Amino acid sequence: MDQQKYQISYFLKLISCILFDIVFVYFFYRLLIFPSLLLPDKTAMIFIFTIISLLIFNISIILSKNVVSYIGIPYAILLYLSLFAYFIVTIVTSVVFIASPVLSLLFAHVFSIAILSAVFSLIIYFGRKSEKSLESCQIKKGESSEIENLIFEIEDILINLDNLSAKSINNEFTLLRERFFASSPIGKVKNSESFEYQNKILDGFKSIRADLSGNIESQETEKIISKIKLLITTIKRRETNIFL
Repeated sequence: MDQQKYQISYFLKLISCILFDIVFVYFFYRLLIFPSLLLPDKTAMIFIFTIISLLIFNISIILSKNVVSYIGIPYAILLYLSLFAYFIVTIVTSVVFIASPVLSLLFAHVFSIAILSAVFSLIIYFGRKSEKSLESCQIKKGESSEIENLIFEIEDILINLDNLSAKSINNEFTLLRERFFASSPIGKVKNSESFEYQNKILDGFKSIRADLSGNIESQETEKIISKIKLLITTIKRRETNIFL
């Protein structure tokens, strides 16, 4: 269904661009009929650069969904504003430099393209950087939420286990829970080593949850308590790593 909507949207944007191009080229050509008789070389150059700017604008419109997903909505808006500004600059440059030498007209258009390329590069660089940061934060929030759910599940299991072993585990797990919630949020990643600690913490809670699913004997109790203590140590080491 989503693929069908995308195809319909793509088709409508393509048709809209084609219709706009036809109307624009028609009126622009009529506007250049008289200058083309007196200045055929310059008129041809103006027409070529205008068509190039029009094609760039069309491609960006047709691929707008890809642009937004790659650099995000704010930077996509900035990109389209830059494109529209370049389109206007192309037309204004053509009018201003039409009486100038051919080389001056060519230099003006090439300079405009160079400026557009530089602006595009900056927008795409910062837009992609911002989008990656947002994606990373969402992943870390998902991991943090998963750990919190595991903590609540483990607490429910320990409450339902009314025996001495469960009480011993619960005492240690309370310390672990307090240590986890007192530590820096899971989403706060500073380097790859800290990221590895976060994965270890998640795996540690999963392992404890899996051990509590079976029958808890004396040996199992010691094993689970050892895992809890090890996880507390891992959280402490992560804290030390973050503030290094």
